[in-house]
Amino acid sequence: ELSHGKMAGLVGALATLAAFAYAPAAQEVGGTSSVALLFVALSLGAGGISRQTFNSYNWHLLFLIGGGSALGLAVQESGLLSLLTDAVQRQLSSSPWLLIVELTLVIVGATTFVSHTVAALVLMPLVVQLGEEAGVERIAVLLGAFACSTACALPMTSFPNVN
Repeated sequence: ELSHGKMAGLVGALATLAAFAYAPAAQEVGGTSSVALLFVALSLGAGGISRQTFNSYNWHLLFLIGGGSALGLAVQESGLLSLLTDAVQRQLSSSPWLLIVELTLVIVGATTFVSHTVAALVLMPLVVQLGEEAGVERIAVLLGAFACSTACALPMTSFPNVN
């Protein structure tokens, strides 16, 4: 039987999925992150999520992701990403495929010594921008994401990557 709480959760989930599928609608309420937060608030308030379940979430990870998203937005909006992209682009290859190899090696090197989560939050906006300018955005992002986790297989990986 569908209770009011479960019905509100179902409607909220469908509205959230619709807002994610049609991004301009999400912008009307502050973006996809605001839509997700509204869904959590609606689910908790209507009883779709119990207080015990809500308190058992990995909040430190969610704050890390949220902080990284805010940092990425600030870097992009301030123009720092464009400046950094221009500086890095002069040092890397002009060939799109060689550029991907170079970016992948840099990411594997960085994630060997620092947390792959932190490296991804810092380096992936740069990979997106460089890949977009070279016309290979999708493959650059895909291989960059794989490279962030690849360093975990190396014998000298950093401690946070093993947890």
